[in-house]
Amino acid sequence: MPQIINIGLPAPDATELTELQRAYTQATREAEHLIYGHGDFNESDSSLLASWKSVRYWDSRRLLALDDDADPLAPQPHQVLGLASVQSPLKENRELGYIWLWVTPEARGRGVGRALAAQVRRELADSGRTTVQVWRTGPIVPGDAPGAIRSETGFGAVDGGAPEIRWLTSLGFRFEQCERVSTLTIPGEGSGREDWRAAVGRMGEEARARADGYRIVRWQGRTPERYLEDFARLRRRMSVDIPSAGLTSEEQDVTPERVTYADDLAEARGMQRIVVAAEHESGALVAYTELQWPEPGWPGIWQEDTFVHGEHRGHRLGMWIKAEMLLWLPEVNPAAERIHTWNADENGYMLSINEALGFEPAAYESAWELRGIGAGSDPE
Repeated sequence: MPQIINIGLPAPDATELTELQRAYTQATREAEHLIYGHGDFNESDSSLLASWKSVRYWDSRRLLALDDDADPLAPQPHQVLGLASVQSPLKENRELGYIWLWVTPEARGRGVGRALAAQVRRELADSGRTTVQVWRTGPIVPGDAPGAIRSETGFGAVDGGAPEIRWLTSLGFRFEQCERVSTLTIPGEGSGREDWRAAVGRMGEEARARADGYRIVRWQGRTPERYLEDFARLRRRMSVDIPSAGLTSEEQDVTPERVTYADDLAEARGMQRIVVAAEHESGALVAYTELQWPEPGWPGIWQEDTFVHGEHRGHRLGMWIKAEMLLWLPEVNPAAERIHTWNADENGYMLSINEALGFEPAAYESAWELRGIGAGSDPE
């Protein structure tokens, strides 16, 4: 049986990761490259160190599965068989645990996943969690494909014969929602970039013409003090206003102080971040979109939130702010080559905006939930 090691949190005064923590980060990078085919989501060790020290809003536990003869403090790369993370919110959704589990291709079929899952269950019981959510990234599967399983929403499907899917269903997980992973490849200089920028500009102008009474505001890095209250209000509303199917979720208690804390953490991690927002003539922020990337000159950009307050929909604000963001991004990061985004497959409005702007489907990320987890028997 493999050794299952909790790699622990960095000490508050730590200036670098331990060898065991570095083994975990390297395995994570390898997993992401196999899953996505690129390293755009990688972060530096220093960024991860700062992130892992952040314990105000999350209980975070990270597990490594090692060969039984590996040094549990300094394993060799070939001795790492798999990993898992257990992320549990501390301020809201106190019954939830978010799980990510991965086994190296070479170690599959050897009981590694079962051993990790058993320890995950114990970690969940220790933190009092009763509901588990798992996300699994895989290829886009037509709903009418042989063996396909549709989500509970009816939008999106997965291959029911895939080993991970068979395992999740055997444990009683429900396939609640499917998110479409989409990627926009920004045309290079001399490869149609100006034509693309002109097309994006036209879509932005057409949207702006429908948005009387609104104006664009934007910032880079920290949230301006004048927008802290409004930005917190929008984030709070977004936490319950986006499509979430039957997934357990409650409103996040986002306050200006929490926004400031997130800004502090982003700075400590070295994250680059830009926000474009729409301000109503009343002075209130009513929509925003956010991009970030892990270091200056990084080519793979992460689309974070895009949200339009429900009372201000119907004015094409979503298209306007996203078009403005795409035109601004090359000025802030000329090295940007790709943008990755995630949308619920039933969110036709936002998907139509992304498709018009040039995003193309890349993968499906299926969301699974299991309720009634406790300190009972380990999964078979």
